Amino acid sequence: QASGTLIDEAAAKTALANYGVSVPHHRVVNSPQEASAVAGEMTMPVVLKGLGSGHKSEHALVALNLQSATELEHAATSMQEHTSRWLVEAMVHDVLVELLVGVVHDPAHGYVLTLASGGVLTELMSDSVSLIMPVTPAELTSALSELKVHPLLQGYRGKPSCHIDAIVELVLNLQRFVEANKAHILEVEINPLLCTEHAAIAADALLLIHGESLL
Repeated sequence: QASGTLIDEAAAKTALANYGVSVPHHRVVNSPQEASAVAGEMTMPVVLKGLGSGHKSEHALVALNLQSATELEHAATSMQEHTSRWLVEAMVHDVLVELLVGVVHDPAHGYVLTLASGGVLTELMSDSVSLIMPVTPAELTSALSELKVHPLLQGYRGKPSCHIDAIVELVLNLQRFVEANKAHILEVEINPLLCTEHAAIAADALLLIHGESLL
């Protein structure tokens, strides 16, 4: 991984959302009490994530399926040793497939886009396709068809199919974001990209940049 400044997940998602990348409804809070207070503004259940670490799962900085203000406050309190800022986020339901979408700056080729099986199985599956940017909608649709998870995207054994056009649109919006900020961006990774029958939503985002801030 190139050396650079790692932007925290909340800021990365805000930057991507400005370019039309779908992200879950979320709020950033600075204390367990504040986490409890925003529960009234969110549709339960929610996810709580500790900000400021690239490896949230290793420090138990992710709590899923929280059903109440009390559960939110308790989960945030349990993470205080490792973080002082939290992301409270809507749970995405009816997920059919998790993908990974990554863009890395390669000195020889420019930006390289990778589509892969996502979530916790990324390393295990070794299921990926890489393309040199810029990419077209047709190239993206073709690349998705090369993945081992493609039958799941198409609707496997009676399950609904994923919204392929939404996946393609999200990747094209990510590409627009990278092109607009190419002086700064070293790496972007969305993992998992949650694919449902009706949407494609970036549930986690990593952003590595030159310098301190984006345009």
